[in-house]
This record gives sequence, structure tokens and C-alpha cells, in this order.
Amino acid sequence: MGSPTMRSPVERPLVEGMIADIATTGVIRREHVELLRASICIEGVVDSDVAAALLALDRSCAAGQDSAWAPFLADAVADFIVVHAEPEGYVSAANAAWLAQCLAPDGRIETRAAFDVLLRVLALSRWTPVSLALLALSPIYLTVAEGLGPLSRQRAATAAEITPAEVELLRRVLY
Repeated sequence: MGSPTMRSPVERPLVEGMIADIATTGVIRREHVELLRASICIEGVVDSDVAAALLALDRSCAAGQDSAWAPFLADAVADFIVVHAEPEGYVSAANAAWLAQCLAPDGRIETRAAFDVLLRVLALSRWTPVSLALLALSPIYLTVAEGLGPLSRQRAATAAEITPAEVELLRRVLY
């Protein structure tokens, strides 16, 4: 499966080097997020390799992430896949397959930040394939049915009990 068609890769060497340096620490700190944001703020992420590297960084540093990371990642990747990848404003089936592979290489979304990326893509795009909505529904189901997954960490309810927060997530995915 190919990567999304995009415009020019302006920031790739610099940002990929920063991502590699952060990955060696195993922790994403606020200053890392600020450096990444500053290096891509002019045009946003315009390269599929950079977007994939950011998502891989999310998985490799899942145990140590500053609270600024998830919103940054969601905005950066959603901006890339919806605004910079062709067709602008839409997520093609091929781009959705690429995104799903980057978000959940083993078929499961592992982190809350990856889930937030998916929610942001669904909210920002004019159209996405149903496959992305199904991918977004799977962590919600896992949380409600089994009390597991990236959405279960701050959950007060027991398994098989749906909370207002989960109802809101379902609404966001479906609408």
C-alpha cells in the first residue's frame, strides 16, 4: 500500500532527525513537542514519511508522553492527511488504508493520541471511508465491553457499562 500523494517534502530531514532523537529517550516531553511544532508550523506536515514517523514515535513512547503531545499529533497528522494529501479535504480509500496501517499496524489502536488523530481526521474531512469510522469504534467497544484499551485508563465505570463520555465519543465518530 502506497503512501498518500502529497505536495513537497520541505521539513523531512530536520524533523526525522528530531523524531529519531526523541525516540532514543523513550519519552516525549513538552519541549520536544514545542520543537516539533516550531519546525513544521509554516507549512504543516507535508510528507507522508514524517507523518508515519510521528505516529511510530507515538507508539514507541506510549509510556511517557506530555499532555501537549496528543493535541499536537492529532492536528499535525490530520492536517497532513486531510489538507496536504490529495484529494484535499477528503480521505481517499488508499489514504485511509495508509492511515489505518500507521495508526494500528497490528490492527489495534494502542494509544489515546492515535485515537485522537483518528477523531480529528473524521472531524476535519468532508468525507472518509467507513473503514476509518470502524477503526475508531473498535477502541470504544473494547473499553465498554472489556474495560481495556487506550480509552480505559481514566475510566471509572465497570466493563459492560457505557459512560456519558463514551456516548459522546460514539456521537463524534458516527456524526
